Amino acid sequence: MAECVVIADDLTGGNATGVLLKNMNYQAYTVLNLGALDKEVLENGQCIILPTDSRGVSAEVAYQRVYSAVSALAGDDVRVYAHRIDSTLRGNLGSETDAMLDYLGEDYVAIAAPCFPSTERIVLGGYMLVEGIPLHKTGIAIDPKSPVKTSDVAALFRQQSRYGVAAIPTNELMHGKHYLADRIKEASRRWPTRRRISISSRTHASQASSKCWR
Repeated sequence: MAECVVIADDLTGGNATGVLLKNMNYQAYTVLNLGALDKEVLENGQCIILPTDSRGVSAEVAYQRVYSAVSALAGDDVRVYAHRIDSTLRGNLGSETDAMLDYLGEDYVAIAAPCFPSTERIVLGGYMLVEGIPLHKTGIAIDPKSPVKTSDVAALFRQQSRYGVAAIPTNELMHGKHYLADRIKEASRRWPTRRRISISSRTHASQASSKCWR
């Protein structure tokens, strides 16, 4: 069984994730049709990527597509579940993350690292900047399908998700993965009966998650 499952809200993002994983020497496979999925690929591939084409649909439809995708690929051998979202925060960020958390259960926390420095998408002070310009002042704000009206990343998740959101600022990332893992656990305890979404930088999120996941 695959050790890594990636649910992507569109094919382009899914394939981009696959390229990054392959560059890190992982065997990554993009699946377009679960019904035609080769069982050997599912059993022997390290990373399975499934695009749901859910960025431009309603929140309810997006939730169902992601929930179904996770349920089809989840397994005891999976160590990491990832959700590839748009680098400019368009789409159903909240409902899709909710779907993954709802299926996976109480033991899981979502860690969102919405930045892509190589394409000049960064988060500074909790705000998304695109080529140095606040997100809501770019053309994304008037996107016909998924307009984004604020650059505040945590605010976007709070607007769309049923779960609590904690923002971890950049200065706290400088203390290392153990400190960051403790901060994520501390933030999680604020909502004792609900799963959480923590916003942090991509640079340290993967290291911290290995210390606090599950």
